[in-house]
Amino acid sequence: MEVEGEGREGGGAGPPAKKRMRFREGAVEHGLKLLELPDGAEGTALLEAVLAGGASFKGAGDETVVLCTPSSTYGVKRVDTSNMMLLLDGWEGQGPDPGAADAPATQLPGDGDLAPSPEGLATQRRRAARLGVLEVSATCVDTLEVFPAAPDYQKLQRLMGERQYGADAAEGGEAEGLEAGGAPGHWFHDISREVRACDADIRAWLEEQKCLHLEGKWMTIDDGYKGYMLELLLAKVDEKGWALDALPVAAVAEAMGGEDFRPEVVEHFLRAHGAVSADGATCALDMADMARHFAEKLLAKRGKWYLDPFLAAWKEEFIMDFTPTEDMLKGVAIVETTKKLGKQIREVVHFPLAALPCDPAQRFDALFRKKERWTQSELEPYLPGLTRPTGVAREVIVSKWTRSFRPDPKDAASELVYTRRWPGPADA
Repeated sequence: MEVEGEGREGGGAGPPAKKRMRFREGAVEHGLKLLELPDGAEGTALLEAVLAGGASFKGAGDETVVLCTPSSTYGVKRVDTSNMMLLLDGWEGQGPDPGAADAPATQLPGDGDLAPSPEGLATQRRRAARLGVLEVSATCVDTLEVFPAAPDYQKLQRLMGERQYGADAAEGGEAEGLEAGGAPGHWFHDISREVRACDADIRAWLEEQKCLHLEGKWMTIDDGYKGYMLELLLAKVDEKGWALDALPVAAVAEAMGGEDFRPEVVEHFLRAHGAVSADGATCALDMADMARHFAEKLLAKRGKWYLDPFLAAWKEEFIMDFTPTEDMLKGVAIVETTKKLGKQIREVVHFPLAALPCDPAQRFDALFRKKERWTQSELEPYLPGLTRPTGVAREVIVSKWTRSFRPDPKDAASELVYTRRWPGPADA
């Protein structure tokens, strides 16, 4: 099939020039989609990733599809065009572009080759103007627009909650991987394939959540197993007389090894719950982390306590002389003040960060259903793990979902108070 049309010599504003156009017989590709790139450096980086084979679409079943490069996650939107676009091919033998005087000789795609080209539209028009017959090799009726999207941390969180290290031991068996030489967990390439997020965001989340990297796999440690390890570690510290702010890492690993704990797991535990010195020789335990473990243990038995009895029971959980403080409850529980029988009563209420969703809308809805107002110091422990597009600061997400004010506008040093900006799903 051949049609005739008019064009401009050189693709510019010269006199009309008749062109012949034909559809390649039996070889026209249909259903192709053009990818519209963002402006500037972001678009250049995305194009380079696509041409290098470093970009991929992710999403299965009912999931919304995203486009991921090694360092960015993009949402994808299909946009219909008002007219069918005809994509031309057939450059072979045409020589270099006359509009680019210093352009090097380049091997152009051959007939039937639809490989992507970084050339601009004006360059392509100049090439097309020198063709005797324009040959249509593909058609396109829509384009794909991309925009920054938040990584799917919710699915990543669920995935990493499976096949945890030590789950069998916490139930009375041997820790997984100790005898068979294998390990639970997931290979990184499997995580990357399953989760709609770029590799950089996935790695950042794994590091933020202090996941264990063992035998090439990533995994979380079962809470029961972690608690058992922590309590045994504190018993060893008390037995050996080690200083809490300078534990000898090698000696701790050896002592815990005598209780069938793998050295690499012990060393990971110390890094995750303490500050290891630059030379790796000593570790200062984060006692607030230790205190939160024992608080969780008490609150799992009873979700609400009067403050004073709770503080007393909390202190008794430690085998050494250590007094936990109220601020160590952050991210585990909140302290509420209620009026009973004419008296102000303070109560500790279990409200763990780990139980909150990663999605900002759902996270802030849960927070403001618990309390209508949050001070900045109260809110801060409940912000880690929020999903947000690559490069978007956490403060931007907080501003989107909350309103903030100072109780005393004249006091610039007074603490900010946050309230709900949008109605929750059940309130709308």
